[in-house]
Amino acid sequence: MYTGGVSAPRHPFREIARFYFFSAVWFGALGVVLNGCGVAFGVGLLWPLLPLVVGAIVLLSWVGQRIDRHARAAIELGRASDFIARGSYDEAAAEHAKIPAGLAQTRYVARRLALQRGFIALARGDAARAEEVVGPAVEPRITFVTENAELFHRFEALALRALARAGLGRNDLAEADARAVESAAVTTPNALARAALARAVIHARRGDRTALGAFLEQKEAFILEHTLPRERMLLRSLSALAHPEGGSVYREPAPSRENERDGTPDWIARFAPHAPRLGEAMFAERNDTAAPAVDDAAALRVGAQRLQAANALSVRRSRFRTLAIWLVLVVMFLAIWQLLAPAEQTTVAVPPPPDPPPEPTNWAYLVALAVVPPPILFAFIRLLFLRVNQRERRNIAAVRAHAEGDKAGAERTLQAAMKDRNTVIALQARLALVTYENQRANFAAALALTDESIALATRTKMLLHYTRDAILPSLIVERAVALAAQGHTDDANTELALTLRTNPWYTHAAAATFRVQLIGAARRGDLAGAAEIARTRTPDLPLDLRTDLLCDVILEANGSRTTTERRRTQRELASLPDVAAWIDAVAPGSRTAERPRIVMPVEALADEEEEADETEGWRKHAARVDDKT
Repeated sequence: MYTGGVSAPRHPFREIARFYFFSAVWFGALGVVLNGCGVAFGVGLLWPLLPLVVGAIVLLSWVGQRIDRHARAAIELGRASDFIARGSYDEAAAEHAKIPAGLAQTRYVARRLALQRGFIALARGDAARAEEVVGPAVEPRITFVTENAELFHRFEALALRALARAGLGRNDLAEADARAVESAAVTTPNALARAALARAVIHARRGDRTALGAFLEQKEAFILEHTLPRERMLLRSLSALAHPEGGSVYREPAPSRENERDGTPDWIARFAPHAPRLGEAMFAERNDTAAPAVDDAAALRVGAQRLQAANALSVRRSRFRTLAIWLVLVVMFLAIWQLLAPAEQTTVAVPPPPDPPPEPTNWAYLVALAVVPPPILFAFIRLLFLRVNQRERRNIAAVRAHAEGDKAGAERTLQAAMKDRNTVIALQARLALVTYENQRANFAAALALTDESIALATRTKMLLHYTRDAILPSLIVERAVALAAQGHTDDANTELALTLRTNPWYTHAAAATFRVQLIGAARRGDLAGAAEIARTRTPDLPLDLRTDLLCDVILEANGSRTTTERRRTQRELASLPDVAAWIDAVAPGSRTAERPRIVMPVEALADEEEEADETEGWRKHAARVDDKT
């Protein structure tokens, strides 16, 4: 297990770029040495080798430069993403300003910048601005080095633009963006859910409640599972609009605190003006929660567990693998030289005639020698990236299939991908499976799989560089969630603190801190402490549905929600039994805890009495959603 060099705040992809630059220098040195040997042994310069060496130097330098561009802006972009989740939009813009202008104009960085600026504009309710600034993110040109990552960002941007255009009433353009996302091979469940939400907004703004209701019959559970908290509230408001027989879901404001100044109701009204208005305080304006502190005893336990997992992972490594690869390359170059070299002329005793005419084929040979090898080398490298991208897309397709309901088939595909000879692809599959184990409240299995996967990801220095951007921190966060859910709060907090300290570019730091601390407090029965954490939830915090509903349950148990809101949560949990089971596992007794009495105005009490009986329409609606899930 490699453990060195993880404390410096230098993005690991810069080390990967340096590896490509070093390889380019190595090829140059190899060309000099081989040509020197040719001259020394009387063979002369190895002209067939020269184009291959030059082509390798140029191509490896180009790939390294592309990766280095991503790495040089990664820390600022990661911090900006975290600030957006916390509701600190000005701080996110300040991080954007730290990126040098030339770097910000490169296609990959410009795509991510535009996507984040689109999120900020949409969160502020400025749909027109969101549509405008997200333009560079939907640029169709893609570089094969970062192909899948760029496609992810492109279709995330198209889904965001679809929602913005739906809010502006540009229905045809919104539907075109939604169709592009739905037909994409490389996209995320989040982008698909946001595109589906845009379609729901289109139905609502057209005033077609029948079409809206029919659409939500098919997509409501999927949208609820894979959107942000703010977007879930918009969906709930649209659902109430589609089913007026159930009454308004929020007819009176909930008791609010000073830090819960929330513009979500006004934000929703811009997208669905005729939908029932929500309460005035559901989310915090900002989340300034810091990462937890490191517990020394817990750090020792975590280190021992890492070492034990690394020792248990039996992976055979050849000491001479790298040397063998280079020897094969040298032999291949020599074989190509022999193949391309012109045949030797047979010498005879008779002297040659004076001034023989030049052979025109020599010029054709030299031109072919200079022109043909570099494109062949480029095509070979491109093919290698293409094969890796195609295998990665199997994982992407499996995650999408799992989100759309084919859970068994998707997990079989991911289990097969765990054996992929490309360790990074295998770790992507492992991360998805760990997430599913945590969602099923199978925390022991999640811990076992994360321990093995973390040991695999840290097996070599190069693997550590490839996985530290996102895969390794996400694995450790899922491990911390499993530890917190089992009551090992100190270990969970230490795992999280060490990970965020050594990976400052991690884009989901705020959500990871929120999840681990909320689940830890709920698991140890500290509902008051859990409620304080739940009140720091912002509308753009990327929380999964289970954690989001756990917040609602805890706030209700603490007396911070009205009866109407409690009924909404109860209806959703009744239609989502797997989510209810997860909440019962991480917060035992929270759904049945005695709730403090809320002192409410007379008008609100009248509304409570008016909605005291569950209507038949809502019961039918919950049953329909249950059938879909």
